[in-house]
Amino acid sequence: MRALVLSDAHGRYEKMREVVERVGVDVVVMCGDITNFGPLTHVKHMMEILKGRKVIGVGGNCDPPEIHQALEEEGAIPLHRRVVEMGDVLFMGIGGSNPTPFSTPFEMSEDSIRYMLEELLSKIRDESRTTCLVSHAPPYGVCDVARGEHVGSKAI
Repeated sequence: MRALVLSDAHGRYEKMREVVERVGVDVVVMCGDITNFGPLTHVKHMMEILKGRKVIGVGGNCDPPEIHQALEEEGAIPLHRRVVEMGDVLFMGIGGSNPTPFSTPFEMSEDSIRYMLEELLSKIRDESRTTCLVSHAPPYGVCDVARGEHVGSKAI
């Protein structure tokens, strides 16, 4: 399976069609911040560009929490709090982020994220399967510095 993993488009899709066509992918994995604090019409525009491609993903902290419903309405597979099998891979997702210094619309407590992770992991019956966590929030201390401070999730 060839996957193109994208994050933080923030409603700017000018180069997306060219990249997807050049790379030739089986699935596009969106890791959040599909919009820039809305509007949800950005999802429709993104899906028009990705027409005919499988799209899975989660919303990010700058997306409204309704992003997952918009993804589903436009033909994508929303992964937030779900496990989805594609080929030999299990994809599980957690959208939004832990609390940030930016007070964005889709933030959750570390305890909530930890609970969701445990819930998702409990759904995986065969631990030998390749499993991919799709999240917007990075793990704490890994590529997570913004404005000079760590903003990643300790739960992740």
